[in-house]
Amino acid sequence: MKKKNTLPALTNFADTHDGEHDKSVFLAAIETAHFTDPVQPLQTFTNLRTELIQVAEQPANVIPIFESHTAGMTDAQKLFIAQSVSEYFSNTVFAFNNEDLESEGKTLTGIIQPLRAYIARLKRATTTKASDLRAMLKEIVHKELEALPDTLAKLGPIHRLNFTCKVLGYVLPKVEAVNFKQGESDTWD
Repeated sequence: MKKKNTLPALTNFADTHDGEHDKSVFLAAIETAHFTDPVQPLQTFTNLRTELIQVAEQPANVIPIFESHTAGMTDAQKLFIAQSVSEYFSNTVFAFNNEDLESEGKTLTGIIQPLRAYIARLKRATTTKASDLRAMLKEIVHKELEALPDTLAKLGPIHRLNFTCKVLGYVLPKVEAVNFKQGESDTWD
C-alpha cells in the first residue's frame, strides 16, 4: 500500500500575486528544512498576512500578533516566517476603499518597519556565538576521547606507535637541559 502524499499539489496555488507568494513560501520551507511539515509555515504565513493587514495602521500590534502566531517555534523558524512576511509586505501594493486597480495604492510600512527590527533581533539570536562553538568542540573532543581505545585497537602497530609518539608531548612534560651548577654553591667548604 502506498503512503498517501499529504503535501498540497503545487497546482493548488492560485495564479495571483498572493498565490505566487504562497507557493514561494511553501517551496522555501521545503528547501530550508527548518520545518518537518512545510504546510505549517504556509498556514502561519497566510494567517499572519490576513491578521496583519487589519492592524497595518497600528505598528505596536505587529510584533505581539506575530509572536502569538509563532509561539512554540524555534528562532530559526520565526526568522523564516518573519522574512517571508516582510518580503510579502515590502513587495505588495494595496489598494483601499475600492480604489481603481490602476491607481498606485500604498505599501503597508506600518507592518514592514517593526518586522525589520524583529528580524534583526532574530538574526542576532540565531548567530552562532564563540561560547557555543567552544561547547560544541568540547563535546566532540570528549566523544572522541571516549572512543579512543576502540579506534586505536583498529589501527595497525605502526600507526598506533606513530599516534603515541605524537601525543606523548601532551601527556608527559618535556625534558629540559639543566646546568650541573644550577642550585649548587661554588665552594666545597
